[in-house]
Amino acid sequence: MLWTSVLSFTLLIVVLGLLAMTGIERGTASYVVLMMDFALAGVLLATVGVVFWRCGYLSDALE
Repeated sequence: MLWTSVLSFTLLIVVLGLLAMTGIERGTASYVVLMMDFALAGVLLATVGVVFWRCGYLSDALE
């Protein structure tokens, strides 16, 4: 349950960030914050992926 909510929150960050990309100019502070959000989302997705892989959740889903 916790990992599902972390994954959904991370995907929400990515979707909102992609929607905000159209209105932000490169080099502004908002652009830097948005890139940091994408980096955080990438780290969260990688963490969730590693936990799913180590706990065996992915092998159950692929069978």
